[in-house]
Amino acid sequence: MTEMVVQDQDSPLRGDILEAILSHAPLTDLVPASRVSLSWRRAVTSSPSLLYRLEPWLLLHSTQTTTHAYDSRSRVWIETNLRPPTERVPTTALRSSHPNLLYALSPSRLSFSFDPLHLAWHHADGPAVWRAHPLVALVGRRIVVAGGGCDFEDDPLAVEVYDIDSREWNARESMPAGLKDSATSTWLSTAVYKNHRLFVTEKNSGVTHTFDPETDVWCGPYDLRPDPSAFSVAIACFEDRLILVG
Repeated sequence: MTEMVVQDQDSPLRGDILEAILSHAPLTDLVPASRVSLSWRRAVTSSPSLLYRLEPWLLLHSTQTTTHAYDSRSRVWIETNLRPPTERVPTTALRSSHPNLLYALSPSRLSFSFDPLHLAWHHADGPAVWRAHPLVALVGRRIVVAGGGCDFEDDPLAVEVYDIDSREWNARESMPAGLKDSATSTWLSTAVYKNHRLFVTEKNSGVTHTFDPETDVWCGPYDLRPDPSAFSVAIACFEDRLILVG
């Protein structure tokens, strides 16, 4: 396929001036801008000022098998051709978790995807413990499933870890006893720090524990509330910071 690109002499804008202008353009306008000339294409594809300003997209998987992406830089919703694998993963069962994990969990199966656009899906047998609204997080190359167990038959604080490389489930140390009455995703907020440690915070009290799936050790409790009057909090990680909102 031959692609037409206007020669540079037709475009007087170049260098730093061109990069400064393009840095304010919506992301959706950069594709047509790259076709103006060779210098514009180089500015779009290799300019540090553009690459460093890129922001993540919010992907919304609807129950109608369509996926929409929100570009925060352009402030527009875009309907994409990405479709969840509805043959094996019902969209009504899809859940998201940190970081960039999309999954569906049932007693018999775990289906998950963690690439940026969720093009590749993986399937495994479900965990041994039947759970309702457990905590699910991707920590490094492991998927941690914690809490949500039935108090009458199973340990409500049970923790199981799925190793993506070995494709095996392993039972781990249970969650701290202090979380017994709140060991579900309804009452707990989670965050993954630098792909190796899971933070778990009780939303009402701010009491926080950490779990390292490599060493199988829970630590805490810690009180992260900067203001004791905060009655509902949530946590997230960004780069090397733990962020608490409440």
